[in-house]
Amino acid sequence: MAFEIDKRYSDDQTMKQYKALIKLGLLVLVSLCILFFNIWSACSNQKSFEYIKTIGLYNHLADAFLAGQLYLLIDPLPELMALSDPFDPQKNKHLRLHDASLYNNKYYIYFGPAPVLTLYLPYQTLTGKRMSAQMATSLYFMGIFVVGTFFLYKIRQMLFPNSGFGILLIGVLSFGLLNPFGYLLRGTAIYEVAIASGCFWFLLSVYLLFCSVIKINTKGVTSWRAIELAFSTIFYGLAVASRPSYALSIIIFLIPLLQIWRTGSKTSERLKIVFSIGLPLCIIVSLLFLYNYLRFNNIFEFGLTYQLVDGPIAHRINRWNVFNVMYNAYLYFLLPIIPDYIFPFFHLTDQSYWNATPSYLNHIIQYYGPEPVMGIIPNIPIVLGIMLFLKFAITKNLKRDHRTIFLILLCLLLIPSVLNMTLLLFYSSASIRYLIDFLPYVLLLSIVGWSVYLEKISSNNFFYKVIVYFFYGMLFCWSIFVNTSISLTGYNNNFAKENKNLFEKIESYFTPISFLYYRYNLEKYGGINLLVQFPQKESGMETIAVVWPWTGEDVVLIHYRKKNEIMFSVYSQNKNQIFWSRPLVIDYSQTYVLNIHLGSLYPKPSQYLLSLGYNPEKYTKLEISLNNAVIINQKVEFQESHPQHVYVGKADSHIRTAYPWFSGNILYFQRLPLF
Repeated sequence: MAFEIDKRYSDDQTMKQYKALIKLGLLVLVSLCILFFNIWSACSNQKSFEYIKTIGLYNHLADAFLAGQLYLLIDPLPELMALSDPFDPQKNKHLRLHDASLYNNKYYIYFGPAPVLTLYLPYQTLTGKRMSAQMATSLYFMGIFVVGTFFLYKIRQMLFPNSGFGILLIGVLSFGLLNPFGYLLRGTAIYEVAIASGCFWFLLSVYLLFCSVIKINTKGVTSWRAIELAFSTIFYGLAVASRPSYALSIIIFLIPLLQIWRTGSKTSERLKIVFSIGLPLCIIVSLLFLYNYLRFNNIFEFGLTYQLVDGPIAHRINRWNVFNVMYNAYLYFLLPIIPDYIFPFFHLTDQSYWNATPSYLNHIIQYYGPEPVMGIIPNIPIVLGIMLFLKFAITKNLKRDHRTIFLILLCLLLIPSVLNMTLLLFYSSASIRYLIDFLPYVLLLSIVGWSVYLEKISSNNFFYKVIVYFFYGMLFCWSIFVNTSISLTGYNNNFAKENKNLFEKIESYFTPISFLYYRYNLEKYGGINLLVQFPQKESGMETIAVVWPWTGEDVVLIHYRKKNEIMFSVYSQNKNQIFWSRPLVIDYSQTYVLNIHLGSLYPKPSQYLLSLGYNPEKYTKLEISLNNAVIINQKVEFQESHPQHVYVGKADSHIRTAYPWFSGNILYFQRLPLF
């Protein structure tokens, strides 16, 4: 009998081990799929993982370090230094090394040196090759995902061990696919590298800090705890050396100090912890101060003051302003994504949204304008789980240990998120890449909030549980669908442009959806018909008639040459071409019909459009007519665009930045049909 009980117990143990191995294997498989998706996103529209279109500022900085100096090996052009103001973006446009910092006739890099020290230099030393931005960003993003997965797994063991394994898988999928890694990897530059590096080192620092504080709370202070805290501090220093905004988050190191004082540790143990945190921190801060002083004679100057950038001079001088907060809050939290009938059916609101920038921002501070960006609440609604996390953090009916864990996570992840988020809200621009400064941490807390909540309702009313799971499933599916869609675009829709064959192959699988969209939206293609009464202008003035496509820089302009004489011009940024009309005599009291055919707004027609009789030759030419008289007729290659990105009769903030004398009061009348 005892033998049968032992055998049954042994079989149960073996079955549990098999189940545990299966779950672990499934978790590893899902993680590998996510990592593969990120690598594919980085490579699918490039020639290879090592493809380098331009050398890049970080490779220039690596060359400088190898040469034993802090300034770049590239000297500023004499023409740049001869300018009355070398920092004027209109005067230095073709002379500057973009985004470098110019100081004492030398180029420096304001971006933190940590990526060079941790990736670029080792890679270049070992292989003799330069590292591409997409490789560096991919490695950091993969590191963020791996650390985040370990973080979730550890928190699950502590807070919701009885929840279904599927909840953990959904959490891992959410963290891997809802951060906009795929989108950013399709167009990486030094900006993405610095942001990804800062996030990776900070998350790794927080993970070690969390593990150390929990163990101090349960097992007391040991030498291993001191070593963990020392490494956590070093990794934090690398985060600051990647992205200086993390310097504000130094307050998280008060947590272990408060913890050892609260637990009544011995004086020697307290000194051990203080020393393990304080010594690395002092060394790192001293090195960063020295790095800044040797470059700019100012320990607090990273080079941002001397950066050579686009945009108004006021933006360079006054980057942070309280007037930006409300508008940026809308962009980062509430701005919806654009659904349309062009695969992959969702696109970010991009630079064309500058037309809607509140005028008071430009009058007061010259807001530089958002790049492609989205609000996290309508597009990643899983983040609403942060409310559940906060509810559990302040509730008193949790176990004491669980509540302590919630409070520690709150301090380690939410406080840095709020600090970084606050800086971004004050900044005079917005971009989807800036989400990485706070979204990964908010997502982790949201996933924990949802997971604990779903575990606690497992014994509640069945129908209530079904409703909650259905609601959570809908939020999860919507978040995944939207973010996977935008990952197939990237900056400038470069996947479709740089790897047309693969993009079209993927697009072909969604032909039925395209069919439904095209069937009811064909009228959105084609030309633009404007009813115009030309405003009287002084000679030499210009008015914008049409701005297209996403760049906001391809424009149809009206030039006022003489009292009653105008000319049209079209600037195509794609080929840097300008087309002019003949001079036209007009009557300011008369209303004219202005027809503008910009070519197809989507120059790569789908097979469905071709089957309907779409003629690419007809819609790849520029044609402008006034009262049916053709004044410009040119064949031109247009950038890809979407109909909702074409703006009529508006001099947006970006155009005013480049050409302050522009204005526009042309009346939008109607669009012409495609055929």
